[in-house]
Amino acid sequence: MKLIRRSFHASLLLVLFLFTLSPLQTFAQAENQRPVEYVALGDSLAHGYLNENYSNESGTIILGNGYPAFIKEGIEDELDYEVKLTNGGFSGYQTVHVLEQLHNNDDNIKDDIETADFVTLGIGANDLLGLLLQLDIDEIDISNPEDQAKIEETFAQVPERINSVGTNITEIISEIQKVNSNAQIYVMGYYNALSFLDETFQSFLIPFIHNLNSKIEEVAVVNDSVYIPTFEAFVGKYENYFPEPDIHPNEEGYQVLANQFLPEILPYVKSLMDTTKPEITLIGDDPMELKVGDDYVEPGALAEDDVDGDLTDSIEISGEVDTSTAGTYTVTYTVSDAAGNISSITRTVKVVESKQSGDPKPKPTPTPPEKPGSESPKEEVVTKTETTETLGAGKTLKLPKTATNHPLLLLIGSLLVTSSGAIAFLRRTLIS
Repeated sequence: MKLIRRSFHASLLLVLFLFTLSPLQTFAQAENQRPVEYVALGDSLAHGYLNENYSNESGTIILGNGYPAFIKEGIEDELDYEVKLTNGGFSGYQTVHVLEQLHNNDDNIKDDIETADFVTLGIGANDLLGLLLQLDIDEIDISNPEDQAKIEETFAQVPERINSVGTNITEIISEIQKVNSNAQIYVMGYYNALSFLDETFQSFLIPFIHNLNSKIEEVAVVNDSVYIPTFEAFVGKYENYFPEPDIHPNEEGYQVLANQFLPEILPYVKSLMDTTKPEITLIGDDPMELKVGDDYVEPGALAEDDVDGDLTDSIEISGEVDTSTAGTYTVTYTVSDAAGNISSITRTVKVVESKQSGDPKPKPTPTPPEKPGSESPKEEVVTKTETTETLGAGKTLKLPKTATNHPLLLLIGSLLVTSSGAIAFLRRTLIS
């Protein structure tokens, strides 16, 4: 019983030890991984103004989590990387304010951009809203001719204002790229921030928002940045994300904005932090041996990356095999993943001379020479047609090896031959 109890205690201590050690090892790995550096530039949507509860009793503005905070959270949850966020967004900023921020290096924002892995930019809506809000929408009467004239005058300025937004965003992107040419820039388009206005204004507003977004997208693409659309994500869901009639969403709405960025940002960050080379596996023999005149058929190779997956189609093959000439040739296989990690492997191909067809004829076995003066005795086989006289002339009778070679039969045969010879001798003597 004590032995069982001791084994149980020992096992329990081992489990507790491993359980305690695992988080420490994970933490140590995280410590060795540098943080992802992220800079956010923009207006109140980056800053984190909420749809409700703008200030406390003392009048202090209460901020929530803007979309940059949820982008940071999404990267950390999905990829398990630490993210260092510098949020340079401020409420009320227009494109000219972000330009001033960069030119003046407010809060040393350029230092943060210099080391940033990526930058998000959400700016331009206030440029257009500032123009539209001059109409004092709450007091305007669209059926009044004077108010109608004000509306037409204001709306006539919208195209120019949108072009100004495009020009300023171009300069903002240029300033960021001057500081850090490697940082990826993501530029946000806008949802309908005035969805609470009546249908009469919506017929004017929505085309303006689409035109603004088209200009932002155009500028982003031309300047090697990524455009992030957000308009459709809010259509039909305004009551969920704007419980109060205001241009700012609640935190659920900010999460929606972040969710538009993350599908673009996550693969980029993952590839950025990827330092593992793809693995290449040769198909077929290595070394490969061919005969002169054979055709070389490329067997190929397989490539797999822990981030990008199957890269077989991206393999580049170099080197030539001349099967008309004997020799040793090298074929090289090279592949690169999205992070720029390069792997290569080689195959050795040996081209050899072909052997002659057919088996060589065997050499005859030499006959040993005979001694001088010696002569091998020759045996003659007697056929059935040979007469007794022929046998008596000195020829040797050679009997086949058959069942008739019995000793008694041989003795009788000898006596008959001897008797025949004696009778012939006596006959010649008597006649003579």
